[in-house]
Amino acid sequence: MSTYYRVSKDSSTNKKLWQFSSCSQTYFDTNINFLNQVSNNCMAARTATGNDDIDPYANDLGGQVYNPDTQCEMMQGKGSFLYRNKYESDFSTICSTLFCAAQGRDDGLTFPYIPWYGTTCGNGKMCQTGHCVESPLAPPVDDEACPYGDTPYIVPKEKSGCSDLLGSPATTYNCYREQIRADCCATCEAIKKNNRAYVDCDYGDKQSYCVGMSLQLCRNTGNLETCCKTCQDIRLDIPGCPWGDEYTDCTMSHCIDDFSKCCQTCTPTTTAIYTTTTAKSSRVQVSPALLFCLFLYQFYSGIMSIC
Repeated sequence: MSTYYRVSKDSSTNKKLWQFSSCSQTYFDTNINFLNQVSNNCMAARTATGNDDIDPYANDLGGQVYNPDTQCEMMQGKGSFLYRNKYESDFSTICSTLFCAAQGRDDGLTFPYIPWYGTTCGNGKMCQTGHCVESPLAPPVDDEACPYGDTPYIVPKEKSGCSDLLGSPATTYNCYREQIRADCCATCEAIKKNNRAYVDCDYGDKQSYCVGMSLQLCRNTGNLETCCKTCQDIRLDIPGCPWGDEYTDCTMSHCIDDFSKCCQTCTPTTTAIYTTTTAKSSRVQVSPALLFCLFLYQFYSGIMSIC
């Protein structure tokens, strides 16, 4: 059981922890004025010299030495960690409430604490008296939506950690879930960067069945949207024929009446024709269109010879 003081889950209430009530302020003023009148105010002069043994540690900020995950473990217990999903990618509010996930549980239960002074809360910002403020002592943060990286243990409400949830092309679709993007923000951002070349496909395919899918299935609009990465990877570089033949039994005989249904079969690939002379050999490139014309010529010539 934690020996640390838990606070309210209401951030606005917690910010008042750094404020004295008007009654307390009046009490302080009255007593300080009395001490001044009797010349007995030891707070009026600083005579203490301090202890040199603590000088090396005097400027260390607890929130900079220990990140929020470690703070949660020290306050709530081994295996506890910062519940990132509570902040909706805005960690400027962490300074008034540190939500720690309960250790050993995956049901999303959290306990609120006050983060330590100096906890990073943004780019060049840290926690001071319940507020996220700019400070020269605060480190730079490349991604303010993910300042602490992935959840270090089992993702809340899941049965595994980020590396298992997102470890293969067949599972990166989990990043399309808002909760997973929050708890595995670093891994999801890396996946997104790797998919920049794809249109409307930030985290790759949106279902696991897409891996290994046949070209013809991409002709379906639903599959094309769901399997956005796989379909873009396997599409053909044939004008008007990105998904290959529509018929499964296409032959060259279909090329007259059913060209659109057998566009892949009826579009010969560019080939090389070699001619040899006594001096040298030369390579002549023949376009698919010319090859198709030659095919039609030979086809009709065969028919005429039969007739």
